[in-house]
Amino acid sequence: MAVERTSPTPPCSIAGALDLLGERWTLLVVRDASRGATRFSDFAERLGLPPDVLTDRLRKLVHAGILEKRPYREPGRRARDSYHLTAAGNELIPLLIALMHWGDSQVNDPDRPPVIATDSATGKILRLALVDEDGRETQSSDVEFRAGPGVSIAPDARDANVVLATTRARDIIAVMPKQVEVAEQRRMIAAAAVAVIGSAGIDGARLRDVAAAANVTTGAVTHYFDGKDAVLEAALEEVVRRVLDRPAPSATTPIDVRGCIDLFSIYLPLDADGLGEWRVWLAFWGRAMTDERLRAVHRRYYADIIDRISGRLSTIRTATPASRIALTTCADSVLAAIDGVGSRAVLESDSWPADRQRKALSMLLLPMLTAFADGSEEF
Repeated sequence: MAVERTSPTPPCSIAGALDLLGERWTLLVVRDASRGATRFSDFAERLGLPPDVLTDRLRKLVHAGILEKRPYREPGRRARDSYHLTAAGNELIPLLIALMHWGDSQVNDPDRPPVIATDSATGKILRLALVDEDGRETQSSDVEFRAGPGVSIAPDARDANVVLATTRARDIIAVMPKQVEVAEQRRMIAAAAVAVIGSAGIDGARLRDVAAAANVTTGAVTHYFDGKDAVLEAALEEVVRRVLDRPAPSATTPIDVRGCIDLFSIYLPLDADGLGEWRVWLAFWGRAMTDERLRAVHRRYYADIIDRISGRLSTIRTATPASRIALTTCADSVLAAIDGVGSRAVLESDSWPADRQRKALSMLLLPMLTAFADGSEEF
């Protein structure tokens, strides 16, 4: 009896793997790495790839944790990186052998395979087999796919032994997970990315580390995001969302200048969580210096924060209402002061505790906000 679907197709381990490896040249790079290629020139000579394409494939495999870079230097030459399979990369060798065997039997002459996999110690030919947990070999025609711990199934199919599909039957029984809000999953992964970037930086943040921090598979990450750059931008968005969601009195509640300064201090990196968020912000800030697209993203987020600050500033104006230019300019100056104090606190966290940050911000903002509250339009 077929089980009724309860949601769209869930993240799949095969689909997630193909997101990383499905492009033809990517898997061939892994193949050559498993056969001893380590240097850029090795891969280029064996594959005949244009340098820009090979560079992109190597970069993606490093970011995915399948290859790792190791520096080397030849006499009289500049330092370069070699590329080596990681533990995750070595786990792909059985996949390569399976593809090779399939190609031998279905594409090439099965009696004349171009390459043979052998045991390095004995020289005996290796073959792949499906073996159960008791060591008994199973034929491909006897395989069943069952619901694993990573899938939530419909209430009428909670038996852990329900079959998802069987190679012996034409009818495939589909068991789908409970409906999970995509936005919620994306935000969970983005929050994990914030933590990873905060500790490892942008360049050191790998999708596999983000997946581990979110307690999901790398395939789940690539199911919800189109690559590493999309995950990184979601992390920045998450930081801004947290800033804008800081608890504060209603914008309509009048407060004095010092109260306003106390309110703005919540944007500073006053605790460990704040420091992590600021590290993400500053990491993107640095990259935005040479990336126009990221500069545009930063400007958009700055505009959102300035709007929030402007709303607070309007409550301390005791004289005539401020012009839009004066209000925005003052808010921009407040944000610049917050950026300055926050940046110092991130770079020298031991000598810039929360109390010092608050005092420094007060010294910077008190004269300016006092003048603004009294009606000044000069900022």
